[in-house]
Amino acid sequence: MQSPVDPNSTMIQREIEPGLIAYTCPKSGGFWIDHEHYWKWLLKQPGFPKSTPAIDDMPVLDEEEHNRPLISPQSGRLMTKYRVGHGLKFRVDHDSISGGFWLDKGEYELIRERNIHDELHLICSPEYQLELAKLDAKAVMDQRVEALLGPERCTLIRNLASKLEDPQIQSVAIAYLKQCLDEADNQT
Repeated sequence: MQSPVDPNSTMIQREIEPGLIAYTCPKSGGFWIDHEHYWKWLLKQPGFPKSTPAIDDMPVLDEEEHNRPLISPQSGRLMTKYRVGHGLKFRVDHDSISGGFWLDKGEYELIRERNIHDELHLICSPEYQLELAKLDAKAVMDQRVEALLGPERCTLIRNLASKLEDPQIQSVAIAYLKQCLDEADNQT
């Protein structure tokens, strides 16, 4: 099987996890994880099946250097790049025809460190990608509000919001805040 990064390199089969076979490009060090090998391995993992992985931290906006489209070594079709999130800047290349995944050198290890190496199929799902887009939109909104109010006020508001979990308390707190704002306006 030829490497999608270097078509002149024949990939070498190796085990990257117990029971998970991948093909490594000897030139780039990247991995091709075949759909069939991935699912055979995944079905044997404790806790399978998992739902969409939690995206608990702010994704880093993509600053990918390697934007070149890659051709799948199995189907010969262009692969789609999917953001990983979890603070990682790179994207996983996925072949929707064969179901395989391409990860550049070092990417599998980073995914493994965050314990999402068994969630490649979920990362490449529309639901996961939508959650990343929502986090991006929230980050932009937070930046705009912080630019307007300042970091200290935003921290104060976030701390207050975190202490008002009960909906009844929230509605009373909002009403009281409005009353305080009205009183502050009347004093000026």
